[in-house]
Amino acid sequence: DGLYTLKWHDLQYAAGNPGDYRVSIGSFDSVDLVFPAAVTRGREGRVLLLGTGDRENSVSAQPSATARGLMPVSWGSSRLPLGLRPRVEVSRWPEVVEPDSPQQPDTLRKLTSIPSAANGRLIATGEMDSWQVPVKQGEKLRFEVFADRLGTPLDSMLELKKLDGGVLASNDDAARSDSRIDYTVPAKLSHVLAVVSDR
Repeated sequence: DGLYTLKWHDLQYAAGNPGDYRVSIGSFDSVDLVFPAAVTRGREGRVLLLGTGDRENSVSAQPSATARGLMPVSWGSSRLPLGLRPRVEVSRWPEVVEPDSPQQPDTLRKLTSIPSAANGRLIATGEMDSWQVPVKQGEKLRFEVFADRLGTPLDSMLELKKLDGGVLASNDDAARSDSRIDYTVPAKLSHVLAVVSDR
């Protein structure tokens, strides 16, 4: 309790002209990220609004069959929203989201077709998500993680493995701290595991 002083400035003390700003002070709901980051075009989906508060609001996202790019979503039951309206990417391929129900770490999840996108969250210490992916001999596939580029603190590690656990390829950093693997499928391989962990 008492009097507080707030002070702010341009990092280099060399603000542009004009150096306009807006500072809001109070108890607000804000959204830094949405999960999943993308929904499939023409299909209703649910997204979690992740912000600086102590709760996660789930809202509906209903992209039309012709939607593309970033689509705004509702604030949901927000008491007093602040900042830009939350947005979700509209994708033209299946966006598969890990189940909401609590699972043991390292539980296997499956993609049924390529191209697809897998959406998950690593919450527990040491947790890894494994996604089983169908592949065909000779396919040239790109496996790419978007985490740092979405604004999350995840420093991803991506591994491609055989179903028996043998490592086929791995990558730590390709785009900033996001991982990427370009892989040509060899003979006698019908599925690979794409394993995402946090460095």
